[in-house]
Amino acid sequence: MESQTTPISSQAEVPTGDSQRSRVITKIVQALGDTLARLKAAQVALGDAIGGKAERLLLEEAHSSLQAGAVRLEAARDPDSWDQLLAQPEARARKAAATVSVDKLQLRCLGGFEVRIGDRAVEQWPRRKAQLLLMLLMLYPRGLRPEELAEMLDEGAAGPSNIRVYARALRRALSDDDDAYVLLESQRYRLNHDRVDYFDLKAFERGLDEGNRLRGTDPVAAATAYEAALEHYRGNLMEDAGFLPYFTAEREQYRRAAVGALMTLAEHYGVLGDRQRQEACLQRATVLAPCEEEAYLALIRHHLALGRPEKAHQAYWDCRKAMKAYLGISPSAEFEQTFRGLV
Repeated sequence: MESQTTPISSQAEVPTGDSQRSRVITKIVQALGDTLARLKAAQVALGDAIGGKAERLLLEEAHSSLQAGAVRLEAARDPDSWDQLLAQPEARARKAAATVSVDKLQLRCLGGFEVRIGDRAVEQWPRRKAQLLLMLLMLYPRGLRPEELAEMLDEGAAGPSNIRVYARALRRALSDDDDAYVLLESQRYRLNHDRVDYFDLKAFERGLDEGNRLRGTDPVAAATAYEAALEHYRGNLMEDAGFLPYFTAEREQYRRAAVGALMTLAEHYGVLGDRQRQEACLQRATVLAPCEEEAYLALIRHHLALGRPEKAHQAYWDCRKAMKAYLGISPSAEFEQTFRGLV
């Protein structure tokens, strides 16, 4: 693929006038000329190596950048355009100031994956890996390098190149402006947190941290914080079928945190004598963690304390069925011994 642009001389003449301004303009033109040369070299290299879809997309992107750079360089040859060139930082600043009107993201990953921009749900995803990439950027707010993302997504040797393709697909799914929601800074992709209005996982974490902080000094306030946190916990992390092979460690971490909060609330409501809320917390704990023996034992004790042995036995069999279905095993000997001692 041959470029139709005219080579730019790095020795372009500058107008007479302030010498410092002239030197700055000369350096700008030289730098732009060098950039164009590198873009041309990259284009040729990609053309030689082209083989798969990812490489073709990268080639197209490099060519687009090449043409855009050529247009700027051609403009820079015209002395009348130098004032506009020098005014570009100010124009970018005005553009940044105007971004406050951009609709913000609402991100949900607990109990299912959902992305909204303002009132609009994002439903068209050209690539599932673009969704996974967004999820990783949600979990790692400081950002990740392409190599790190490739390793997390098990992309193999072509990983970094694939990540750039997924990042482009993600940006296009969210906005026509590449930098509206996903930034590339210092070779790290990250979310533009100024554009995130709500993220259920972070809201859950904030409520959980508040409850843990207050638990030892103000049980009532701690219970209120735990309840607020659990309102954001619609279900376990990324439970959609397509995401189950990913985020297993994170899913278990947050599930344990949610179950821990529910068990604490159940104990709190038991002390207050609020049996209805206590039972609701224990039931929800067994739903979120169907193989958590301690939650079933607490529910069994609850039913027995209320004189409901039939419901206690039902909870026992629910535990056995869940363990068999999810893990292919029976409950532990300790669970069986504890149950027999209770009944």
